[in-house]
Amino acid sequence: MRIAIIGAGTMARVHAAALSRIAGVTVVAIAAGEIPLATVEIARQLGADLHASAADVLARSDVDAVIVATPTDTHHTLVIEAARAGKQIICEKPLARTLEQGEAMLAAVAEAGVKFGVGHVVRYFPEYAAAQTMIARGELGTPGVARLTRGAGFPQVADNWYADLQRSGGVVLDMMIHDFDWARWAFGPVERLHAQGLTFSGRAGKDAAMAILRFRSGALAYIEGSWSYPSGFRTTLEVSGSAGLIRADNQKNSPLSFELAPQAGAAGVAVPSGGLVEDPYLLQLRELIGWLRGGPSPRVTGEDALEALRLGLAALQSIRTGQPVTFAA
Repeated sequence: MRIAIIGAGTMARVHAAALSRIAGVTVVAIAAGEIPLATVEIARQLGADLHASAADVLARSDVDAVIVATPTDTHHTLVIEAARAGKQIICEKPLARTLEQGEAMLAAVAEAGVKFGVGHVVRYFPEYAAAQTMIARGELGTPGVARLTRGAGFPQVADNWYADLQRSGGVVLDMMIHDFDWARWAFGPVERLHAQGLTFSGRAGKDAAMAILRFRSGALAYIEGSWSYPSGFRTTLEVSGSAGLIRADNQKNSPLSFELAPQAGAAGVAVPSGGLVEDPYLLQLRELIGWLRGGPSPRVTGEDALEALRLGLAALQSIRTGQPVTFAA
């Protein structure tokens, strides 16, 4: 399969590196208005052509699929153009900047009859995947309360587009959306959401938010995101249920533990797992490309991405208005 990448920043390089490790896949082109030297070097190593525009890539008959790894506000136009060009598509999260854009994208790929995957990579991190499996199997009993956090420093890019809320959606839409998606995957549809944060405070170089979600299943989740750390990237996951507790912390040597509630006086049991066995971005692309080739459906659909976007936009609305958002059944 011949892949072109639209975009030349960090995520474009991450995807290019992962694609180079998938048998039968060739990165034939990378397209962007400006291409950093680091991306030029990756293109040279892969033997990929460099193009100044997405239109050049989409006009190529030797491109089977494209990966859209560009700023959030450009996803809508690029995905629709790729669909009309008959290309299979993988798009970085978040799906789009507005719900209307996201809906138009799904309609366009459906009309064109092309496959469309979205990169919600947290579902491929082994701790998060294992936790969801435990919950789905009932090993945790009835889920009660979940707590998810995700934090890093404020993103530093050449044109500072993350600082433009109209382009990026801030920490809520760019970072917390990972945990909105995972929580919905684990607990099902959301009934109500209430959020607070710094998003509209005008503090340059800082953004943070927190949201409480109530699910139709009865579970509750507290989700926190921050672009206010001095450095590093840290995440935590904790889910308590009637039969035990799941904990994950990327700062710990054993990133996942599971404790059973005592039964008839027996002691609890902790089951740790090791660190990352394989790159989640590689796992994600291997599954998505396998699907593009006719394999089984991936664990994330375009509709899942639209629902995660809906939650992120609801959180922004709640922060702005100070009021909770209730979702129709």
